[in-house]
Amino acid sequence: MALLEVKDLHTSFFTDAGEVKAVNGVSFNLERGKVLGIVGESGSGKSVTVYSVLQILASAGKIVGGSVKFDGQELVGAGEKVMKNIRGNKISIIFQDPMTSLNPTYTVGHQLMEAILLHTDRDKKQAYERAVEMLKLVNVNDPEKRMKQYPFEFSGGMRQRVMIAMALACEPDILIADEPTTALDVTIQAQILELMKDLQEHLGMAIIMITHDLGVVAQMCDEVVVMYAGSYCERGTAEEIFYNPKHEYTKGLLRSIPNVSNLGQKLQPISGTPIDLLNLPKGCPFAPRCENAMKICISEAPESMDINSEHKASCWMNVKEKLEKDRRILIFVPEIGMCETAVLYFKKCISEEIMIDFVYSGDENRSEKIKKFYNRELDILITTTILERGVTFDYLDVVVFDAKHVNFTKAALIQISGRVGRKDYDNSGDVVFLADNISRDMKAAIKEIEYMNNLARYRKLNRR
Repeated sequence: MALLEVKDLHTSFFTDAGEVKAVNGVSFNLERGKVLGIVGESGSGKSVTVYSVLQILASAGKIVGGSVKFDGQELVGAGEKVMKNIRGNKISIIFQDPMTSLNPTYTVGHQLMEAILLHTDRDKKQAYERAVEMLKLVNVNDPEKRMKQYPFEFSGGMRQRVMIAMALACEPDILIADEPTTALDVTIQAQILELMKDLQEHLGMAIIMITHDLGVVAQMCDEVVVMYAGSYCERGTAEEIFYNPKHEYTKGLLRSIPNVSNLGQKLQPISGTPIDLLNLPKGCPFAPRCENAMKICISEAPESMDINSEHKASCWMNVKEKLEKDRRILIFVPEIGMCETAVLYFKKCISEEIMIDFVYSGDENRSEKIKKFYNRELDILITTTILERGVTFDYLDVVVFDAKHVNFTKAALIQISGRVGRKDYDNSGDVVFLADNISRDMKAAIKEIEYMNNLARYRKLNRR
């Protein structure tokens, strides 16, 4: 079980102008000891997402849907008493601006001790000793002297170290760092990031790193969530996001980073401006700024698509890429009633000329349609679970819509996946499970499929 589970989180701000949907269906998991990066332009909903987790929203803000679980405990609707125990004690946060986060009228020592006394059962003497210990831990020289000084006597980098010490004083399970290096110069940024990395390894805590700096993400994070217009457009491991981006927005962010390959060249900023969250579009929110936007991008919002077991993206370009391959697609739907609707949907979204049909158990023309698909007279065949076994096609990709549906058991998903790569000359087909979240059967099926694939590769190598 993940330490922190966020599912379909929706947070809105209710203003005189209307409802601002600042967070619009965000989902992610944070494992113990891992570092999760949340990236995106200003206004994409990064900070509001973590403020929703801690429930420290402005008065106009409200969580209107979704779930936030910490160590299995539901936090949405849990009440202030529960949240007081969570904040600072279990989940701590470093706010964006170290210059204004500390109270200028109190000494640094007083503020550190206040946080320790509030969240632990230590007395004043023990709190003082703990505060000095934490200042030493974050490499503040002469901590006893520094305890008596006021924030204005500290540099920006030292203030940020104090904020980190304050956040870690109660040994939280999760540290949230909201743009922790924004107001610091490059040298100090590097020092702070190195310090956080060392502390994370030393204390074994999980970190949520909120930033617009992809360089920080590359240095610090195990997994990444890319946010745009209040929702995630792509998520996966840092390696997948950087080396195999599958959303046009992510690609745009990566193109805007200076690196050794574009020395002497002008950086390519993403054209246009972020959309108005008061009036979210019907289709993909990034479509007005996307150079490769298609007709369907304007009219239909893309669903999250599994690129692989470690990577998800919500972009119609991935569907287009699959259709452009010289391969057929076998699409499984959980119910007969969805077959005809799916055919109409694909014809509308892709082309009226597409060769597509559907088949189900009571279809009188079932054999004929399967034969046409086998003979490559159809590009796409939509079916229920009747074709989960007993058929073999070459150069085939498989898509399972609503893969979490009860009709798609673990065994069914494994059998469906077995339609791919059954020919010795073609073992490169893709299997994609589409769902708004991963069911237990999906997890079990994916694990079993990956095991069988690895076993097949091993046997193939040993035959050579």
